Amino acid sequence: MPSNDDWPTTKGLVFSVEWFEGGRYSYPNYEVVYSYEVDDTSYSGRFRDYIGMSDDYFHRDDTIEIRYNPQKPGKSYYPLAHSDRSRRLFAFGIGAAAGLIALVFLYLNQHK
Repeated sequence: MPSNDDWPTTKGLVFSVEWFEGGRYSYPNYEVVYSYEVDDTSYSGRFRDYIGMSDDYFHRDDTIEIRYNPQKPGKSYYPLAHSDRSRRLFAFGIGAAAGLIALVFLYLNQHK
């Protein structure tokens, strides 16, 4: 079975774009709903994009390139969406680096 990166591409039409501010347990993000056609059948999909708010972001009726599963065309994704996973990994990396720096300073202070 091909990976998601090998799925065919098609043009999607943005139906709606909504900005969510985020909260205590979530990051700010856009939710984008789009439609697309495969073999004369219409499908819809959605994704969340964890990118900063911008006037230049997608608007209704914009065209995007999506990938869809050739065996199940109703399953699709937008490959350029920024996931919250990347933000969590970035935050984890910053925390790990800060912890390591603190350990080095503690070690150096104890061995003066």
